[in-house]
Amino acid sequence: MSRRRYVYRETSPGKVECFEVGQDWTDKPQSTGDLGKFEYDNARATDGTDISSRTKLKAYLKEKGLTLASDYNQEWEAAAKQREAYRKGELRIKATREAIGRALYAKYKF
Repeated sequence: MSRRRYVYRETSPGKVECFEVGQDWTDKPQSTGDLGKFEYDNARATDGTDISSRTKLKAYLKEKGLTLASDYNQEWEAAAKQREAYRKGELRIKATREAIGRALYAKYKF
């Protein structure tokens, strides 16, 4: 006589579903190679809001006035290039040059 196995899952808040499974049953998700579909599984915001799909995530971000860091990739790359050019001396910024001039003048009183 084999033992019976049951699995309990919450289908919605406050409702639990019970079903019998075989001996080879596992709780791990079976991958079909497309791991992108698991990207938002059971995702929750820090305040507990459900963001388990792209649509829910976009609505949440819009409602809270937030954005994703990936939205700024191009701006960060451009700023990094500008900083590197400034460090190499290829970029001259008038405001910086004037600030340095004022600081030197105040210190040494030319």
